[in-house]
Amino acid sequence: MLILTHTLHLNRPSGKVPIEIRLHQPLPTGASWICNFEIDWPEVRLARHGVGEDALQMIGAQISTSPS
Repeated sequence: MLILTHTLHLNRPSGKVPIEIRLHQPLPTGASWICNFEIDWPEVRLARHGVGEDALQMIGAQISTSPS
């Protein structure tokens, strides 16, 4: 179930490009949690998940290490 959407803007020479982020409800998996998310980059949709307490930090890591 989708629980959050948020739009960031990527600054490019041609102007600002919207980047939508979608976060799904965390689900239990054994002794931990799994959290699915998507990032809509201009070129491709990235669908990933994080596991455990630091799952949401995966979104920040994907954004800060992106070549876009």
